[in-house]
Amino acid sequence: MIQLKRLDKLKQKEETMATKISTKNKKLFIFQLLAVGGSAAFFGVMLTIGLGLGKYWLDLEPLVFAQWFKDYYSLLLPWAMLVLSPALIGVIGALVMRKSHRVEYKWWKIALISLSVAFLITLVYHLPANVRIWSLEQSSTEVATELNSWLIMHVLRVVASLVAAYATFRAIFEMAIRTKK
Repeated sequence: MIQLKRLDKLKQKEETMATKISTKNKKLFIFQLLAVGGSAAFFGVMLTIGLGLGKYWLDLEPLVFAQWFKDYYSLLLPWAMLVLSPALIGVIGALVMRKSHRVEYKWWKIALISLSVAFLITLVYHLPANVRIWSLEQSSTEVATELNSWLIMHVLRVVASLVAAYATFRAIFEMAIRTKK
């Protein structure tokens, strides 16, 4: 009788632990999904701005570009933030949950640093440049110079977002390799 009670308690403990592990795995999966999906989408947005719109903007006369930029660029900014936010949430969540796993942690940290670099470039360089362009107070030559500088600095955001997307995939890959062993 005492043995059965002990076995029941042990079984309950195992079930409780399995539930906790399962809940932890679900949370990690959600963070990983947000990180991979968000960072890959952010890379896609950055690449589209750079390759698609950048080429279009360079084909426009500088003052025509400045007017286009004032009229339509606000359509792009929310989408970049919309995909950057879940990427950051996912990367930070996975980073916290996997801090005891050195190799995975390294890749999550690289992803966070890369997303932070892209965000800081936007905050420090691109947003002030956007305001200068939106003001429509620059000469044609100034707008052309501003656009060229803007696109050169944008390359850094594209690279940072690519590194972030790769790092999220790599972190999950490292976890899968370790789990298989």
